[in-house]
Formats: sequence, structure tokens, C-alpha cells
Amino acid sequence: GNDFDGSLQSVVIANGATSVNAAVRIFDDSLPELPEYFLVNLTRAEFITSSVVTPGTVSPPSIGTPSSAQVMIPGNDGTRGVFVFTANSSMVSVNEDVGSINLIVERTQGLFGAVTVFFYDQFEGATGSGVDYQVTPQVLIFANGVRFRTIQVSIIADDVPEEDESFNITLITPTNGATLGSPITASVTIQANDDTNGIVRFANDSLSTNLREPTATSSQQSIAVLKVERKRGTFGTLRVTWQLESSGISDLSPQTGVVVFPPGVTEQTFQISALMDSIPEFTRLTV
Repeated sequence: GNDFDGSLQSVVIANGATSVNAAVRIFDDSLPELPEYFLVNLTRAEFITSSVVTPGTVSPPSIGTPSSAQVMIPGNDGTRGVFVFTANSSMVSVNEDVGSINLIVERTQGLFGAVTVFFYDQFEGATGSGVDYQVTPQVLIFANGVRFRTIQVSIIADDVPEEDESFNITLITPTNGATLGSPITASVTIQANDDTNGIVRFANDSLSTNLREPTATSSQQSIAVLKVERKRGTFGTLRVTWQLESSGISDLSPQTGVVVFPPGVTEQTFQISALMDSIPEFTRLTV
């Protein structure tokens, strides 16, 4: 057969011996199979030498009872199934506004019988179920022959600037002979959202500024202090470049520059100075 060697074989019981072991070869394969049974039958007994037996003095050997032995090959190769997350579900990255995602649990190898597996969530960077996402830990039931089940996770959108957040869904406690394979954890990342790094703009009180060229007696009004604001998120270090737009740029200094916002900083300032000349100009500043 495909699972064992069923060819006719024989054993030799030596003179004076009362028993001997009979070996049957079992073939290994990778097919999920339920327990299997077969019989080994004694079919004939005979002398193989007469050197110690005087013909006619003893009866020939015969087959008694029991003459059959039952052998069981236990269920093997994941007969009841091995639970894993599919490749597309083990690592998932989504936008906050995706609505929901489906994580697929696969019952690989055998599909015999009804089995179950439990899953639960564990948050890392995410706030937790009910805030950044919603999922209810529960038992997944796989009926006989069923290979796939789906875990639906709702992603909750908000208007709070946030960096990447992550949480895990993990499989545990398979039943009725099923086992766990790999991977048994699905990692979900909610990508940075809601202007995480901020939106930069001029403060309202810096939208219009008057400068005068310096005089021999005063230079106070020849310097403009301009404020740049970082709205929304303040994660990470932000580098903002500014430059002048003007036909008479030569009498303003500096003409360009950089403002750096360290993490958490919402306001920064820089200065523009007017230089002495005799030409009227109109100047605009942009970031």
C-alpha cells in the first residue's frame, strides 16, 4: 500500500525459541491523514529443517489464534490543521481613513473535523482598541473542510496629528488537535496622519510689516522680526527655508535663510534688516 509495506514476508523461529518480532515498514509522507488501521495476518507455518525432528514423531506446525494483529498509524502531518496568518495579512500598513481591514487566518495542511482558535489584540504605538482601532477578541470556528476565516478590524479616524501607530492580532489556543504554525501574529501599522509634522505659516502679526531705512540717529525701525508658526502636529525636527521676493532685493539683508523647529516647538522668528540707499521699493516676503 501507500502507507505501509504489504508484501508477503516471513520470520524464522529458531529451535527452542517461543517468539520472534515481525517488522512491517511504515512509509512516511507529507499528506495530512486521519488515523489508519491495517491487519498483519499469519498465513502459513512450516518446518525449514528436519535435522532435529524424526519424521512421524511430531505433528507439523499450525496457525493458532489469534492469527491477526491490528496496527494503527496515528493521524499525522497536521490532520486537523495548522493555523497561520496569510502572507498578505501578517504585515499590514494602512491609512487612518481606510475604514476597516480584513486579516485572513488560514488553516493549512489538514481540514479534517471542526476546530477553533482564539485571537486577541495587543497595542504597541496605538492607543488601544476603541480609540485608534476596534476589534473584539473571540473564538474563530472552522467547520470540517473550512480553510479560511476573516478577522475584521475597524480603523478609527480622528483629527489628532499622530505618528505611525501599530498593534498586533495574535492567535492562541487551537482546539481538537489543530496546532499553531508561523506566523501567528499579524502586525498592523496605522500610518502617520493629520499633518503629523505640522503646517507652517506666518503668524497674523507678521503678515504685514513696515521697514524704514536706517538713519544716522535711529536703526530701530529698520529691522523686522517675523514670526513663523507650526500648526497641527509637532513631531520631528522641521526645517523651513524662506527667501525674499523683490525687484530691489539688494537693500535687504539677509536675502534668504532657514528656520528650524525642534520637536514640540510651535513658533520661531527671524529678522530682516533694511540697508541704506536712495531708491523707493516695495518688498514681499515668502516662506
